[in-house]
Amino acid sequence: TGTTNGYLKTLSTTAQGMIEETKWYLGSVTAFSGGDDTTVLAYEHEREVEGCTENKGPSANSSRTAVEGNSSCRVWANNAATWTGKIGLMYPSDYGFSADSSNWTATKLYSYDSTAKDTSWLQKEANRSSTEWFLSPSSNISTHVAYWIGGGAVSSNAITYYCGARPALYLKSDVSIISGTGESGSPYELQI
Repeated sequence: TGTTNGYLKTLSTTAQGMIEETKWYLGSVTAFSGGDDTTVLAYEHEREVEGCTENKGPSANSSRTAVEGNSSCRVWANNAATWTGKIGLMYPSDYGFSADSSNWTATKLYSYDSTAKDTSWLQKEANRSSTEWFLSPSSNISTHVAYWIGGGAVSSNAITYYCGARPALYLKSDVSIISGTGESGSPYELQI
């Protein structure tokens, strides 16, 4: 939370006032070669934490079956199921949903370095020579987190691995767009 609070403090008081405090879900996704998560499945797995409480998930070992086969709870043992705050990171499904809808149930996220990435508006707008963390833990190893590989695929790595981060947030319902198209040359101007 120190990093997200630090980022929040860089925003103006007006901008901070537009951001909704939100419950972020910490369900694990299959972010590794051979993983079965499509965008739709990743969305379900990220949020498959209702009824999970801390210390109630699968055992924390390096087996891929630790989350997949032993429990409907997608949270590693000793990890929280949710986190509440104003600034988080994107989910793997957010990236998946940025591609053409024909990929959402047909293409596995670890395969998004194929043609699926070419339809992703996030892939097109970003500098894809770097890597970027997602919010979701990986279901294959308890110390791994899902991340976006520069070429377009979703994978996982140890939390000590160097990756960039893209802040994500939810705007309050009374925030409105007063101008702009949302494109880089015409960003949205918001007001509360």
